[in-house]
Amino acid sequence: MHTSKIYPYVVPEGYLAFMPKPPEGFFRALGHNTYLSLVIDFDNICGCVTPDMLNEHGMSIDEAHQKAVLNLQKLATDESAIQKTAHKAPDGTQFVVWGSHWLAASCLVLPNLFSWARKTLGTDEILASVPERETMVLFPQKDRATRDRMRQLIAHVEKDPKKPITWELFSISGGEIKAIFD
Repeated sequence: MHTSKIYPYVVPEGYLAFMPKPPEGFFRALGHNTYLSLVIDFDNICGCVTPDMLNEHGMSIDEAHQKAVLNLQKLATDESAIQKTAHKAPDGTQFVVWGSHWLAASCLVLPNLFSWARKTLGTDEILASVPERETMVLFPQKDRATRDRMRQLIAHVEKDPKKPITWELFSISGGEIKAIFD
């Protein structure tokens, strides 16, 4: 196992049913029945990292999660890997889509995502949608009507996701991921 190929991977709860029961903290809850797992990239085919793999390499769970995020940060700066495209919704709401890579939704956990989105969108109140693994949408929180319109737009564009995660929203304001219930 090459530790430079370990990444965090946002998955729906159903994925965990296929995994042996891991030690505490191996999977990290994000909200809306989604979790952060660890995967290893085998040339664009991902495989699950197991606790045994970490033990074989003398890595703790925390070290593996830290290394995975560092690897993702490096990947996210490569514009040819994860594309970031600015758009305007029909109501004028600005939003940014991160996509075209199987780790795009996992960028939700990047420590610098809030500061990047804040600068790009010009607001401190930012929501994220991760409808499938190859898509993350960032947009201003605004009011309930705007959030509902953005949900409809995202659902329309992502109507047949290959690897669905969740239709629910997350706040990334202040650099902390929180599930939004409204």
